[in-house]
Amino acid sequence: MGGDPSRRAAAEAGMREQGRAAGIEFDYGVLAQWQPVDSQRMLLWAGRFGLQEEFMSSLNARHFERRQSASDPKTLLAAAEEVGLDVAQAEAFLASEELADVVWRSYGETIDGKRIHSIPLFAFS
Repeated sequence: MGGDPSRRAAAEAGMREQGRAAGIEFDYGVLAQWQPVDSQRMLLWAGRFGLQEEFMSSLNARHFERRQSASDPKTLLAAAEEVGLDVAQAEAFLASEELADVVWRSYGETIDGKRIHSIPLFAFS
C-alpha cells in the first residue's frame, strides 16, 4: 500500500468488513510497532503454560478493538493477567531478553522463506 492514503483506507475498510463478519470491530487508531518483539516473546512464553491461544485472543482484542497497543508492556501484562498467567513472572520475563533470538530468527524465516513482507495477514474460519 505504500504511502497512498486511499489504498490504505480501502484495505482497512475491507478488513473491518471481514472482521465484522467474524464478530470483531477493528479500530486502527492504536500505536503499532513494525516488529513487536515483546508481544511475540510473550506469545511463546504463554505457550509454555498452554495459554498461547488465550493470550493472543486477549492481546488481539485489546490491540485491535480497544486501542491498547500490543507494543505496550502494560497491555502485555494485562492480557497475561486476564488469562491467568502469573504477572510477576511475566514482568520478569519481559525484563529479560529470553526468546528474543527465537523471535528475530522467526522474522527472518517468515520474510525470506515464506515471502511474507507485511502484516496483518488475517485468516478467518
